[in-house]
Amino acid sequence: MKYRKLTNEELEELRPEFIQFLVSNGIDAPRWEQIKKESPNDAELYLEKFSDVAIEKSLSKIFYIEHSSSSDYKIFHFSDSEAHLIALKSDTFDLQDRDQIAQALQGNFTNLTAFQAKKSYRKTREEELFDLLNKGCTITDDKMYNLLKTIIK
Repeated sequence: MKYRKLTNEELEELRPEFIQFLVSNGIDAPRWEQIKKESPNDAELYLEKFSDVAIEKSLSKIFYIEHSSSSDYKIFHFSDSEAHLIALKSDTFDLQDRDQIAQALQGNFTNLTAFQAKKSYRKTREEELFDLLNKGCTITDDKMYNLLKTIIK
């Protein structure tokens, strides 16, 4: 598998899409029941393949993720060809608190270190995203990234 198997709850939410997936693979409801009974390994392979397709589709719609600790804040923009990072570091401000980040950005940056970086993907864009999400990053929107991009040159 490329990613992970969907949980039963996730699979239930995607039930119509899973049915369509089975139909597109020539499997109707009676045939699916037969496969589950007679070939559980094959059924598992179909579930794994659908899981990869569903997760990849979800990941393709994510463009910004972030990670923060009290002294570090990182926000990533995932473009088609590379990941862009803006990072903040401070021993004075709690960078898990958006208000304190805003306060730090209004000052003269003496208690704040900022930098930018970018890198090409070693794996696919979606696999890189998946890895970072599994390491604790969370999905966000573009607001903070765009704000930081205009302030940090």
